[in-house]
Amino acid sequence: MGWDISVSERIYHKLANELLCKIINRTIPMGSKLSPASALVREASTSQDTMRKALCVLIERSGTSKQFLN
Repeated sequence: MGWDISVSERIYHKLANELLCKIINRTIPMGSKLSPASALVREASTSQDTMRKALCVLIERSGTSKQFLN
């Protein structure tokens, strides 16, 4: 899965946008579990902290509970 990331916005916001686009476009089926964070970190070539922030942004936007990060 390719990641289209520009540096004009915070990386974690861009990662959250990419994940949301993949859900909307059904690359990641709606309602399915995301890959483990460690796999997302490798795919995006980013740090665990940056991916965690991205997932928190995604959760905030969706209104989903943070329990899904554990």
